[in-house]
Amino acid sequence: MSVFVTSSLRFDTAGLMLRKNEADRQLWLNGFNDIVELRVFDKPPDIPVRLRDAAGLRAHYDAAARTQSAQMLTLEVIDAAPLRLIRLLMREAAKPRGFTYVGSLAVPFKRGSFVLRHQATEIMPRDDLSADTDASHPAHALTRIRAALRAVKFTPSPALLREPPLEDQPWYAFWQR
Repeated sequence: MSVFVTSSLRFDTAGLMLRKNEADRQLWLNGFNDIVELRVFDKPPDIPVRLRDAAGLRAHYDAAARTQSAQMLTLEVIDAAPLRLIRLLMREAAKPRGFTYVGSLAVPFKRGSFVLRHQATEIMPRDDLSADTDASHPAHALTRIRAALRAVKFTPSPALLREPPLEDQPWYAFWQR
């Protein structure tokens, strides 16, 4: 059995209402009707650069955002021992007005990955708020997403902890396929 299933990576779901529970996808709604989704990909991640290549990683995710008519707001790689995470915030225009914000935490491994995605729509158009102004706008969609992603503490299963991380391959591994 594959280790790349939703039960291999846990986090606190207090305050979330479970709407879908499958081996490769779980979906919840919160009190604001934000969508929180955990997706599992049982295949190597399509990240073409090493996680420490900040410029290459940014270019990769920025290009992906543009193909979806979205704009990347922030991207960072976080060491959350024993895991490495990619935290990404994007926005796209919502119809008829406002923005839909998407924040994600990707947990890439050599053979598969997990993506926790939080989506919220702000119907009153405003400028994107900086993290410094979150305290004065707690109900804003972007503020909610930032707070939710900061609060996530993943608990990986013992089997998942044995999986090699994405960057754990030597430079010559490409020719060994």
